[in-house]
Amino acid sequence: MNQALNNSSSVDSQANKKDFEIMLARAMLEKADLNSVLNYGTLTSPNNCSLNRSVTVDRLPFEQTAQAENNIKPDCVKATSDLAVPQEYLPSDKRYDSLIVVAAGKYKINPALLKGLIKAESDFDEAARSRAGALGLTQLMPSTARSLGVNPLKPEEAIEGGAKYLSQMLNRYNGDQALALAAYNAGPGNVDKYGGIPPFRETIHYVKKVTQNADNYSSDFGNPVT
Repeated sequence: MNQALNNSSSVDSQANKKDFEIMLARAMLEKADLNSVLNYGTLTSPNNCSLNRSVTVDRLPFEQTAQAENNIKPDCVKATSDLAVPQEYLPSDKRYDSLIVVAAGKYKINPALLKGLIKAESDFDEAARSRAGALGLTQLMPSTARSLGVNPLKPEEAIEGGAKYLSQMLNRYNGDQALALAAYNAGPGNVDKYGGIPPFRETIHYVKKVTQNADNYSSDFGNPVT
């Protein structure tokens, strides 16, 4: 759906402008009927995410190259063709979708699988720290993060690093999703040692959990889990 917002009215106050942006973002992310939202009129993006263009509306899924093409700041989520919405306006499980799509597209992995991994690893908490020392959204160990060239406590880099590492594991195990997830959790050394998913309760549960999460999130990106 590509529909320019009518110029018949405008949002005067900052409060109303923010209300509009929140409604529009949530409507887009939830694939809701946008008619009531469109009646609000014309506005531009908030200054900290401004694209300085007229607002148009797009349905999900997000364009894979949205951020790269439009130079949207990492702390802004592309909810429409011309409107970037600050992350804090969105529910935690929707906050990183545009970054997930960009990273998944770059490394040719399923965005639903990457999102399912993030849910299992950190529950979308960008400051998460495990007792073992893993950090950030994708719970990278500091040594792994260094090898990937990312800062795991920066959401964009954490997602980039997690996508890259998951892609490496998928390539290592010839696209076998279960083995790749097991390697992400327990390390490829253990997968190689046991010739399959290691017999660790945590790892067995992890593979099942991420796979189920990915299935639950597949509709967020308009594609089936593969």
